[in-house]
Amino acid sequence: HAIGDIDQTVKEGDTVQVGNLIFNVIETPGHTLGHVVYYCENENVLFSGDTLFHLGCGRLFEGSAAQMWDSLSKIKALPDATSVYCGHEYAQANIKFCTKLDPKNTLLQKRGEEIIALRQQNKPTNPFNLGLEKKINPFLRPESVEIAQHVCLLESSPWEVFRAVRKLRDEF
Repeated sequence: HAIGDIDQTVKEGDTVQVGNLIFNVIETPGHTLGHVVYYCENENVLFSGDTLFHLGCGRLFEGSAAQMWDSLSKIKALPDATSVYCGHEYAQANIKFCTKLDPKNTLLQKRGEEIIALRQQNKPTNPFNLGLEKKINPFLRPESVEIAQHVCLLESSPWEVFRAVRKLRDEF
């Protein structure tokens, strides 16, 4: 609705063909209400736009924390072997927040070192592996004791923990 001159719209369950590749459209409101991502099952590739970033997720401009958590849950359900291409290169900026939130995560520490090395060589961190992301991205891990403990919400639902983590990131 906010972008003029759109001549073709898509919705959950639609497919889009690019050359020989078929992409499934997945609605992911949260960042914006009309946000979608594109997943190619045959290639195990996800174009996540501004929903999921390496070690982060999109800000909540139009949607709610509950909507964004539902959207991220859809992405989390994709195969671990999925290669994710996100809309922006924020990985290095996200490392500082993630390691503060989850300082004992050795996989996160190792990936952080790799990201810093890549960026020092002016190389991208995309695509990134969804399986690893599920283990190191706090926005995909609100069910973990470590993340819930950090935001003092051990007995809360995942979306409430997610909301607290998103708020912390906004203030970081």
